[in-house]
Amino acid sequence: MNFSNSAYRPMTERWQAPEYGGSECERLAKAKRLDDQLGQIAAKHKSVSFACSFSIEDIILVERIASLGLGITIFAIDTGRLPGETLEFADHIEDHYDVSIQRIAPDSESLQKLAGLQHDDDIYLSESFRKKCCEVRKLAPLGRALAHADAWVTGMRREQSATRASIAYKEFDHARGIAKFNPLVEWSTAEVWSFARQQKIPIHPLHERGYPSIGCAPCTRAVRAHEDLRAGRWWWLSNDSKECGLHQ
Repeated sequence: MNFSNSAYRPMTERWQAPEYGGSECERLAKAKRLDDQLGQIAAKHKSVSFACSFSIEDIILVERIASLGLGITIFAIDTGRLPGETLEFADHIEDHYDVSIQRIAPDSESLQKLAGLQHDDDIYLSESFRKKCCEVRKLAPLGRALAHADAWVTGMRREQSATRASIAYKEFDHARGIAKFNPLVEWSTAEVWSFARQQKIPIHPLHERGYPSIGCAPCTRAVRAHEDLRAGRWWWLSNDSKECGLHQ
């Protein structure tokens, strides 16, 4: 069986971004609170880094960081297996917001060792192979990206999946001994997309093709309407395994 991202998968109704049904007052209050939170994070910590995956949530945060002129470092982990659309979109976002996004890649020696232990498609055979790939391509680069930070910011939201339902606005990253902030944690998907439309935020082309969540090409696919927002991530695994380890 071909599990690749490009494999044909009939869908009568792909996922589409929802419409916002709340009030303008509620939307403005959420936006103001986001600005206040980002400003406080930047003011209270000497070195703050934001991990950008180029999802709609993350581009909202890029837009606010740039608009507010906050001294928050923006980085992205280039795993070596990102979709071409993501790589092109990253360049577009840098130009659009006049920001520099650091690209953190896996160590070449570690990639060679990984290739000697397993084939690329072995990730579909067992979770241990999948985790090893994520460890080399994501976790190790993240550690280097945050080596000198005393806080980091993510675009995670509780509504995204069951594995994220209990996350808090402020957490402590015990693995790295630093603070971790999730300023969009309470935002609904409709609120996220309403804000993006209001601010005319650029949209990743894969979002428009039914991908509510975006990751490495072999591990991400479009989802059907009403499916879990992260159902297209590591879709061959159970719902309680939909994390790569970056946020554990």
